[in-house]
Amino acid sequence: EFEKMAPVDEKKMERDLDNAGLSFMAMDKEKVNTLYSIMSFLRPGKYYKYIKTASFGKLIRNPHERKLEGDCNQIVTLYAYLYSTRFPLEDLKIKLLSEHVCLHFRNIDVEATNGTFQKYKENKDVLEILNSAIRTGQQIELSDNPDLEELITTSFMADPSKFQLPFKAYKGDEPFLFVSYAHSDKLQVYPIMDYLNRSGFNIWYDEGISASEDWIKSIVENINRSMAFLVFITPHIIDSEYVRKEMNYALSRKKPFYSVYLKDTKLPDDLDFQISGIQSMKKYTMPDSEFYDKIKEVLTPVLSGKK
Repeated sequence: EFEKMAPVDEKKMERDLDNAGLSFMAMDKEKVNTLYSIMSFLRPGKYYKYIKTASFGKLIRNPHERKLEGDCNQIVTLYAYLYSTRFPLEDLKIKLLSEHVCLHFRNIDVEATNGTFQKYKENKDVLEILNSAIRTGQQIELSDNPDLEELITTSFMADPSKFQLPFKAYKGDEPFLFVSYAHSDKLQVYPIMDYLNRSGFNIWYDEGISASEDWIKSIVENINRSMAFLVFITPHIIDSEYVRKEMNYALSRKKPFYSVYLKDTKLPDDLDFQISGIQSMKKYTMPDSEFYDKIKEVLTPVLSGKK
């Protein structure tokens, strides 16, 4: 449908390529046409608006009803998906720029945030980083590669079916930890929860069940029954009504309260004031090994129900 909404003006496309000092082989014409159609459809204006750190849900709504909104990582993911409806996704590469990413096809860079052709100077290719790690068995420290971490996160969130729950939420009578997080942060949160669970901590968390009266009742009951409350903080929680309600309720019940900042986050003044005296850890400033040791050390005294 996007091709009908943004038909290709081939003469304009060729001028745009020429102005950027780019060209393509005749055999790739149909593929470049498709890319240009996506560029025309998602160029900021009628159907799309660039917004930094927007939630991915704002990019997958009906553009006829509301303008799509997203940042560079999210819009690149949508470009790749639309291209894959016509041609193999393997045609595309992703270039990691300074605090930014773009799509790369053959010798052509596609700047998804403004729908233009570019010819960027040589940069690290995210896919090459990943392929190199696979070939050599090298472990990538995502905290040292924030652009890569964000790209992986938004790519996975484009297809939630890729996520597998790390374990079942605890339902027994032993002391347990209530974990609160924005669903957009699953990729960062699940490995931490899995580590804590394997370290002997009982954990209750929202397994992704749709909001309902029974679901809300379950949230309230489990906060009341929990021994302590742990929230993972990123910019996504600012737009998460339920995470904020869970935080407010846990504070009102005077639960031992802990927060982990996965990203540098400027909270609204009222929320920042509420948790200003709460013990917190800034994971994004710590090596993984240090963070995992620290969170285990912090939570062990308050949770006496180790397995």
